[in-house]
Amino acid sequence: MVDEKDHSMGLRLDGNTYRQVQELSDLLGVKKSQIIKMGIRRLYANEKNNIAEKIIIFDKSTFRKICELISLKEIEDLAEHNAQQYIIKIRQKILQDGNKNLENIKLGDFLSIFTMILGRKYWKWVENMTWQFIQDDELLLFINHDINSNFSLFMKILLKIILNQIFETQLIDEKTILAENQLELHFKIQSAEKK
Repeated sequence: MVDEKDHSMGLRLDGNTYRQVQELSDLLGVKKSQIIKMGIRRLYANEKNNIAEKIIIFDKSTFRKICELISLKEIEDLAEHNAQQYIIKIRQKILQDGNKNLENIKLGDFLSIFTMILGRKYWKWVENMTWQFIQDDELLLFINHDINSNFSLFMKILLKIILNQIFETQLIDEKTILAENQLELHFKIQSAEKK
């Protein structure tokens, strides 16, 4: 049964959030309460969609707390689960864009988009992610973040699975460096024309 009745509630906002609500209210020409309702509706739709797709996306502060609390095995499981779901979404997106398969997607193009998603523009999980091709058959990924070493492990597993399944890369374990707030990953590239 749907509750059609309006409800009233009090809400305490920090100064920065209040200023953001006020700016959006002025910009869009609507009441502050409408801005808050819009934000809640968008958050609800986004989280419902993520749950439906079985993709688990946390904001950075929540991810930090989770990484502190769960075991290494749970970190690995979370990374493996998300990697498989991202691969499904990537394949769906490629088909929607009119491509028949992944052959048309270049590794460099993919990494540019993935860097933007992980970085300050969207999920804000990483402070910096850079990559470069070394010689013709090796990719170097360097990631800085301020979460913790469990997050470094999460990113290693996530990228290892995604890049292997889409681009047939192989992680070079002996060159991998995982630290508290950074990781350096080296991948063997199977096909130079995929760069």
